[in-house]
Amino acid sequence: MPYIYSMEFVGREPEIHNLNMYLKEVKGGKGRVVLIEGPAGIGKTALIEKFLEDVEDFEILKSKCEPSRRYIPYHVFSNALMIYGTLGDIRKNELRRKIKETAHMLREEGKMVFIDEIGRGGGFKLYQEISKKLRGIYFSPRMPLREDGIWLTETDTEVKKVDPYNLEFGFLSEIHDFLKSEEKRVVYIEDLNYLIYIAGITRVLDFLQSIHSMARGKHVVIVSGKLEYLSEEERHIIMSVFDDKILIEWEEKVLRPWLIMSDKIKRRNVFYLTNKKRKGKGYLYISPYGIHPTRLDFEIFEKITEAVKEGKDVVIECLDLLIHYNDRRRIYIWLKAVLDYAQKNRRRVYIIGKNLSLQDIAFFANMIDKNEIARYGTMELGEKSSLKFYDVIFSFLDYYSNRKPLLILFEDIQWIDVNSLELIYYLTRNIRKSRIMIILTYRSEDIVADKNLVDILSKLQNERITRIMRLKNLSKGDIERLLNIHGYKKSDVKVIFEGSEGNPLLALNMAKYLEEGEEQVIPDTIRESIELQVDRLDELHLNFLRFLSVIGNYVPIEIVEDFYPQYEIFMDKIEGIFIKRDETHLRFTYSLYRDVIYRSISRDTRLELHRKVAQWMERKNMLFEAAYHYYMARDERAIDFLQRAAQESLRMLAFRSAIEYIQKAIEIANKFRKEEIMGDLHKDLGNWYMSIGEYKLAIKMFIRAMRHIPHEKVYLGTRIATCYRLMSKFKEAKVFLNEYLKVAKDMDRARIIGQIGIIDWEVGDFKSALRNLREYLKWAKKYKSKVDEVSAYRNIASVYYMEGRYKDALRYAEKALKIAEDIGDVNEVATTYNVIGVINSHLANYSEALRYLTKYMEISEKMGNMDYLARAYNNIGVTYEKLGEIKRAEEYYKKSVEIIEKIGNDKLLEVFYNNLGVLYSRHGNYLLGLEYLKKSLEISSKLSDKYEMCDRLISICTLTIEMGKYFEAIDFCNKGVEMAMEYGYTSQQFSGYVHLARAYIFLGEYKKAREYISKAKSLIKDIQESYLVIDYHLTSAEYYMGIKKRSMAKNELLEAKKKAE
Repeated sequence: MPYIYSMEFVGREPEIHNLNMYLKEVKGGKGRVVLIEGPAGIGKTALIEKFLEDVEDFEILKSKCEPSRRYIPYHVFSNALMIYGTLGDIRKNELRRKIKETAHMLREEGKMVFIDEIGRGGGFKLYQEISKKLRGIYFSPRMPLREDGIWLTETDTEVKKVDPYNLEFGFLSEIHDFLKSEEKRVVYIEDLNYLIYIAGITRVLDFLQSIHSMARGKHVVIVSGKLEYLSEEERHIIMSVFDDKILIEWEEKVLRPWLIMSDKIKRRNVFYLTNKKRKGKGYLYISPYGIHPTRLDFEIFEKITEAVKEGKDVVIECLDLLIHYNDRRRIYIWLKAVLDYAQKNRRRVYIIGKNLSLQDIAFFANMIDKNEIARYGTMELGEKSSLKFYDVIFSFLDYYSNRKPLLILFEDIQWIDVNSLELIYYLTRNIRKSRIMIILTYRSEDIVADKNLVDILSKLQNERITRIMRLKNLSKGDIERLLNIHGYKKSDVKVIFEGSEGNPLLALNMAKYLEEGEEQVIPDTIRESIELQVDRLDELHLNFLRFLSVIGNYVPIEIVEDFYPQYEIFMDKIEGIFIKRDETHLRFTYSLYRDVIYRSISRDTRLELHRKVAQWMERKNMLFEAAYHYYMARDERAIDFLQRAAQESLRMLAFRSAIEYIQKAIEIANKFRKEEIMGDLHKDLGNWYMSIGEYKLAIKMFIRAMRHIPHEKVYLGTRIATCYRLMSKFKEAKVFLNEYLKVAKDMDRARIIGQIGIIDWEVGDFKSALRNLREYLKWAKKYKSKVDEVSAYRNIASVYYMEGRYKDALRYAEKALKIAEDIGDVNEVATTYNVIGVINSHLANYSEALRYLTKYMEISEKMGNMDYLARAYNNIGVTYEKLGEIKRAEEYYKKSVEIIEKIGNDKLLEVFYNNLGVLYSRHGNYLLGLEYLKKSLEISSKLSDKYEMCDRLISICTLTIEMGKYFEAIDFCNKGVEMAMEYGYTSQQFSGYVHLARAYIFLGEYKKAREYISKAKSLIKDIQESYLVIDYHLTSAEYYMGIKKRSMAKNELLEAKKKAE
């Protein structure tokens, strides 16, 4: 039969040479990414196979993309890395490796360390590793499952226990008796937060100091907890005791959960704590009008113990109400007592969490054994969260490449899932010094319509370590060699070369037809040649191939056997031609074969086959595959499966896959007129678009959601306004906010006023900003909304900061921090640390600035928030620069730029370019400094950020004066001063006057210089930045020296010295 299913390798010698050269570079520690581009049949696969034949001493990892798998998150990475386990296994193994390294270090050194946990169980995992070689004892708030464990509980029990309140005697005595041995031992205390909540910081400090003395620098003592839920003072006190603090990420799965959080309970024989009046003995009504929520340790606990004795589980429906009337710490202690009593009696405790805030859930996370709530679509989740996962994968690959270089091959990435492509881009930016080579092949004609793919490929091509190979058609000589190898006539070479234009696969197919004397059907294209081949098949074989094409390029033999138990009878005519097989799969020889055959199926047959395949996938619990095939079948069941696939994608931090699944769910819901769910689907999609920065698309989704759920118009309207604000379209944002302000009530109205206030200060209208933000604060206090109080105080502090009123700014920021710490809002605590750090930096309180900024950096690192971490690095860099520690400043600036280039953020890039420009300027690299400052000005102009535009104009003026370009400096400075006067930027106006005076001094125009010195002097009483005042006195001294008034110049220098001191 006239089918060509494989070809010999000819030509491509330069490409093979280049690939081998890149391979040598990778062996030497220079990572490389190679893009191999070319149309179908050009020989990409043949080139790769030939290249791999001679590759030695490399671990080769391969994966091939295909259309039916392109929405499965990280599918190609899962395939390529399957020899190491699932991606979840890899992540866990990488975390485990780091824990083992830490355990080895501690066993050798013998320290008392604090483990700041990310997730749960990291401290215990570390203890397990150390106790493999050292005898140990551990104290846990949970009932221990090991013989070396002691339960921290106030409950009477036969299990070995210590009363956590009895620190000085029972608890300390156990540790003392254990550590008095001469052999090296290890002690682990879990959940320090609980001990502080129950016993107080002073007693816990004395307790830890006593343990430190007992350890004598010989034994290992591990104490774990979560610093973010302690106050700043508590953190400072506690950390003074430990030799070191270690951040450990782990998530221990509890095999037998006792405390479970869920949205609903379907169990019988339970006792409910509820804030709703219900009839029956199984309910306890908690309310200011029933049993008061503050009666935790009395009637409430008594009723729980009675129910537990009767063999009932406990369901707490009103934890949010209990938190409202008691602080979280008290609830933590009470809930621990309830759980201990229930566990002692082998009963479970359930929390209904649907009314709890995300902050509340996070606060109690250490106690929750199992969380059945899926909270997705919130702004707390964002695409940037996935960077932490990406970094784990990079660390894993980098670690293994040190042992043996890695070559990772991804073929046909025109069908790659976007999350895998983003991970590849992340790796590209990080493997510069790794022994890792990544090869990507793709058909250029198939990527044009995919915006995400085009965008990321463009970024990949611009990376320094990327090399691009665009495979061209073979030469006439190469085509002749190819035909000779396959035994075709030399006389046909010219006709074949001209007809195929040098495409090897088409050339071979044409040659076959010519050999058989079928000149009249010689194909003009590869697709046509395949169609001719398919037409020659009988119906039975063609139907079998059609079934396979519905499943995809790679078909598990398991499903083939279920649908075609005697499939072997079909293989004689198609194996090696259309299909190849290995132990577990059948696969199409060329992806184009599958495409042609699939397109030949009638619509009705195609839908029915997809439906049957979907049902099979459903039975096998293959969620993503079932969702895809139900969707392709246009089946109503697709809606549920697509939504579940979206939720699972979010759990995997695959945000774009989640979005694509919801888009498809909307498509099917629309087809079946499912109006009741369309609103929520569009709302979720809008929130998810916001989380990845696609604000325009988010706005479209929120507008569509309004048509279906008009009762949520206030919420949706404010989300639209937030999108406009984040796009720096402040006018449009205000229009929406003012529109919905008319209909909003209570705290919804207050939050809109607060949003308007934020926009006001972002556009430089500080007077209006303060008025609106104070109104927002008043409402927050009235409704006792602590979260809103924090937001109001922090944003008022930001306005004062922008106005140069740094002491007022600091006062309000400290109020925000106090409340944020009280309510345990980690995100707000981190943000406020940053604000306080920056304010102190401007006040020249550099040690305080570094203290707060370091805290901000540590929390950002723990949260995995790369956006925050970039800000932290940048602001620390600014502070070190002010201290004159230029190398350290440059180090932190580079870290911040590296992160921001990964995540993309014009607002931050604007600031970072400015800081780099200033740094290079001060090093004497004026041209590079000017380049970065102008880049920063360009971005601030694009964002219409008046404050930053003004600041950049003054900075460029400063630099051009140093470069001797005085007239250019005056031009920039005048523009800056004009803008400062218009928007009330006093510090910039003052600085502009000083620099104008300097420029005119250098030009010898002392009358003009005197004019601007006088203008600056009129503002000096409002200037709090000491360095600006010093600059004013130095410039004044230069002026007096220029007009020969040396005594006046000396006075100014003395003033500058005094201010500096």
